[in-house]
Amino acid sequence: GQFSNSYTLAKMKVFGNGRHLWLRLVASTAIGQTADNSTSFTLAYLLGGFYTLHELPNLIVSSVVFCTLWEFLATPITYKVVAFLKRAEGLDIYDRHTDFNPFSLRT
Repeated sequence: GQFSNSYTLAKMKVFGNGRHLWLRLVASTAIGQTADNSTSFTLAYLLGGFYTLHELPNLIVSSVVFCTLWEFLATPITYKVVAFLKRAEGLDIYDRHTDFNPFSLRT
């Protein structure tokens, strides 16, 4: 989930020329949480039988909605943190040529 979150955030920044941080944050959270929660809840169902197959979609959707809503509500704080870090570091990086392959052995 973290990989898909980071990838989405980076690609949307390039695509939007650095605009619409709020949209990047919310969309990348929704995608990352969907990947995380789909995987973890499905594994918990298959390996542990903690709930029924009928409950699985509701668990996934409700957890993704909750986490995405939280990201949306926390966006004003995130804006301040991002602005502070950009000023402190003097950086605003765009991942235009980044190799996102998690299996790459290149350094």
